[in-house]
Amino acid sequence: MMLEHYGLDRATVEQMYEEWKSGEHSKSAIERRYLGKSTHNGKLFSKLVKDCLDIDTVTASSTHRELERLRSLLEAHDIDPKTGVAAVRLPLPEMEQ
Repeated sequence: MMLEHYGLDRATVEQMYEEWKSGEHSKSAIERRYLGKSTHNGKLFSKLVKDCLDIDTVTASSTHRELERLRSLLEAHDIDPKTGVAAVRLPLPEMEQ
């Protein structure tokens, strides 16, 4: 595990997570405090917590959720979200008996 690379142990990562979860510090502030890093914008914190504690601290943005909703709506109407092309539904010919 990469914890040793950063001079951390599981207990420290748990402490970092609890500080973030309680709202005491942002991910970036925790990275600066524990790791001396200011260029990761919280991504390193999220990776350490995910790898060490198996806890996901990243949530989908409202924009991402809206894109997923729109994609599902297009697909429900047989429109390919990538191309915008609608599937053509031709009426089936009536069968003679």
